[in-house]
Amino acid sequence: VQPNEGPASGGTEIRISGSNFARNVKVFIGGAEAKNIVRESDSLITAVTPPGSIGWQEVKVVNGDGGWSALAQGFRYLKERGVPEAPPWFRAQVTRDEIIRMSWGEVEFASYYEIWSSESRYGDYRFLARTEATEFYTEALPGGGGYYFRVRAVNEFGASPFSEEDYARADEDEDDDEKSLSPKSGVQLKSSSGTVEAILQGEQLLARGYQLDLTDSQYRSCRQFTVRVAAATAARAGGTLNLRLSDLTLAIPASALREFYRSHLAGSNQTDAWLEIILADRGQGEAEAALKELPRGAKVVSRVWEIKVQSRRGREIAPQPYFPSGVLLTFNVPSATLKKPEMYYRIPYNNSWQPVSGTYAPQVARLLFAGKYMMIDSGGK
Repeated sequence: VQPNEGPASGGTEIRISGSNFARNVKVFIGGAEAKNIVRESDSLITAVTPPGSIGWQEVKVVNGDGGWSALAQGFRYLKERGVPEAPPWFRAQVTRDEIIRMSWGEVEFASYYEIWSSESRYGDYRFLARTEATEFYTEALPGGGGYYFRVRAVNEFGASPFSEEDYARADEDEDDDEKSLSPKSGVQLKSSSGTVEAILQGEQLLARGYQLDLTDSQYRSCRQFTVRVAAATAARAGGTLNLRLSDLTLAIPASALREFYRSHLAGSNQTDAWLEIILADRGQGEAEAALKELPRGAKVVSRVWEIKVQSRRGREIAPQPYFPSGVLLTFNVPSATLKKPEMYYRIPYNNSWQPVSGTYAPQVARLLFAGKYMMIDSGGK
């Protein structure tokens, strides 16, 4: 039988090879008669599968005189791709070096997973990170207390229900200033004059998912964040890099990091070649100017962020107009309190604000272009 698998809803055109097929032959798959049966010859039948139960099913060919032949596992019905189910299990544990490790069961058809956190079991959960793997690591979260975590699977059809929550607590060392500025071996943080520079360097640093959390109170007055990823680190990335600010999260999958390396950094001097991501708060003035272009009654509910990506080789800087594929932008705004939340993007060639197309949720979108982004509530008065 070729092909020997197809969706459980039926409709797969199949070819059955054999011998001694009669003109009035019938075909049954899992006990249900096939459709559009055509005897092409005494050795070939074409047919269309009926709906059936998921899994392997018997294919039975019956001639008009009662003679028959069957193939026990002749055709396999597949589950159709749709909204994924919830992860079957979820665990949050603290490692010896005070890192929170989260893991969960793989979900069929999941394109990626979202991790959410809350300070109380039944409180408001906020988006924490996104990853394509079934595990994620993070350091102690702001506040110094424990957190509840849960995860859900997402694809182009939507998001699954959340898993069961689990609790974990990793303590921060408030007395060790050097540790607070170096959240992980291979990461350096520098802060001065309203700007933050994070340097990620080390071949194995991004071998698994990692979150750079810049939501601490010491960064709230900062207007610009520059994240520099060494070329060798990007080339060997195996997990998602999540950049978390107070009101947005940028999730950069390993495939995007490697794609950027191949396109812009491969072959250069690896000791001074970098992928740079710049996130700049454009201030209240930019938000007020944007109001003139928005629908009547709309209001800006986030800061206006300019998000750029560029390659650096020594002193040579090359800004890029596009982000590598798979980068996800999430605004951490309480959408439940908004009437009609929408993400907007400023189009460079005509300097106008337009809604972002292809969002997964009002505050979640695949980041395609470098430029300015913000969240608005177009249903406000």
